[in-house]
Amino acid sequence: MPEKVEFFLQQLVLDNVERFVLDTMTNDSDIFRKTNFQLAQIMVNIVIHFYDFDYNGRVRSSLQLDVEDFLLLLLKKIAFNGSKNLLKMSEYFQFFNEFIGYQNRFNRSILIQNDMISIFVDYYLQKDSPVSHLNECILDVSNKFINFTGLLHCVISLGLSLPEPASHALLTSHAFFKKTIASYPQVLAPLLQAILVTPAAKTIGELLLQQLNALNGDDLFPYLHIFQDYIAVNNSPPLINQT
Repeated sequence: MPEKVEFFLQQLVLDNVERFVLDTMTNDSDIFRKTNFQLAQIMVNIVIHFYDFDYNGRVRSSLQLDVEDFLLLLLKKIAFNGSKNLLKMSEYFQFFNEFIGYQNRFNRSILIQNDMISIFVDYYLQKDSPVSHLNECILDVSNKFINFTGLLHCVISLGLSLPEPASHALLTSHAFFKKTIASYPQVLAPLLQAILVTPAAKTIGELLLQQLNALNGDDLFPYLHIFQDYIAVNNSPPLINQT
């Protein structure tokens, strides 16, 4: 069975990896993009598990090297294809979400060691990014159809796999929390649990209050769980004095 999966993976993806990635990311059909990414993700995870890939291993097979090339090419394509095909990116982020969620050390190691968090957060923050991995990738952030929920799930899930999530400066940066609290508060809860016992908690509290002061009525509901998490964590610093 794994040998057949390897054969189809080679035929569909690895033998012409540039073409596969380009065609999949730019195709106008949601079904085509979703199907291609799902097939690739399933086949890649099968061979990773069956052949016990080790990203830090001293001996790596040609198949492992081909799979690594595919994943790293896909990761880097966010800069070029992501800017030109922004509304087609949900399947791309779903691929990485499922890849990260697969409980295999190789999956997270390759993404962490190739700085996926910085690459995705830089893409997300654009001109407000404190890093410049993708400074040539300019998005039309005024587009109301832009949705970064999938990207944020990738970043936070991968960040939580770090021994100390707060050790990654971008995950506790003012720019990251300011934008995410304002636009995507519902995805923050898992990350908050990990970093509210760090010095970043005071900044988070200040940003929460700033956001709440600008809202009213039903708009406040998504922030209820964030405040519950904030005040539930032992030793969380008090919110800023408003006097």
